[in-house]
Amino acid sequence: MAPTTTSQPTNLAAYLNQAKSPFSISPAPYPIPGPAELVIKNKAIAINPVDLAIKQTGILIQSYPKIIGEDLAGIVVAVGSSVTKFGVGDRVLAGAAVTWEKGDEGAFQEYVKVPAAEWIVARMPEGLGFAEACVLPLGLTTAAAAMVGEGKLGVGMPSVEKPTGGSKMKGTLVVWGGSSSVGSGAIQIGVQAGWDVVATASERNFGYCKDLGAKWVFDHSSASVVEDIVAAVEKEGKGVEVKIIDAFSRGDAPIKSAQLAIRLANAYDVHPDIWAEWVPKALEVGTLKCKPDPLIVGKGFEDLEKVFQREILSTSAQKLVVDLS
Repeated sequence: MAPTTTSQPTNLAAYLNQAKSPFSISPAPYPIPGPAELVIKNKAIAINPVDLAIKQTGILIQSYPKIIGEDLAGIVVAVGSSVTKFGVGDRVLAGAAVTWEKGDEGAFQEYVKVPAAEWIVARMPEGLGFAEACVLPLGLTTAAAAMVGEGKLGVGMPSVEKPTGGSKMKGTLVVWGGSSSVGSGAIQIGVQAGWDVVATASERNFGYCKDLGAKWVFDHSSASVVEDIVAAVEKEGKGVEVKIIDAFSRGDAPIKSAQLAIRLANAYDVHPDIWAEWVPKALEVGTLKCKPDPLIVGKGFEDLEKVFQREILSTSAQKLVVDLS
């Protein structure tokens, strides 16, 4: 149920007032949950390349002022009347339900309202910190949207339990850009769905990809990378099914992907069992890790602007995080 007290907490947000403008830290309306919504007190936010693209170009924003941001982790402080899965006090990781027609639903604010049922939200297991948890939502969801479900890549639903391997594996999944946020999710989904995973990454991130479950990792900058992957796959025997996902976006690819997701209603659909079932259970037993690793680069919204001056797009095996606790 929503709080019954007459006074409401003061909300604070990082607003964009126009393209390329610095963030304006200002009071914001306190969000009131609808029947199927949660309000989360934000404890940590992660920065995605698409956030930089939106801030710099104004792409997707229909009107200003606007609160952007997707990835967050925090504590539930209010629930709608029909919500039964979550309660006040739950520690959760979530993706803000950003709609470009509205200006106040992004993650870059102290209190965030998210749908409780059909969107991206899961309870955090004990021992998982907010900074670590907030890196997961958008990258994992982007990978799942491409990989799982009818009309997608077709890897199948990932299992909560660790796969046994061997002859039971379905085939080979190639993840191009395994140390990226999307690539980290793609490797884990592929492994848990029963595929041998080949990843590409820079040499310094080979161990990172293998820790996520990749069977082979190759240098994406090597002139022989294609031949190396072919040789590795062919060793498994002729006729092995191979699927490929490109998680290595550069230039304006994040902008174009976001445009497609908004304009094509089903382009960003995620199988409901990914967040309703798999994510919370796999986090609990440890077969899903919150990756990339958080790199805490600020504390409080006043540090957000300087974070956006960094070269966000070049970060691999890490995700920039601002601590709000």
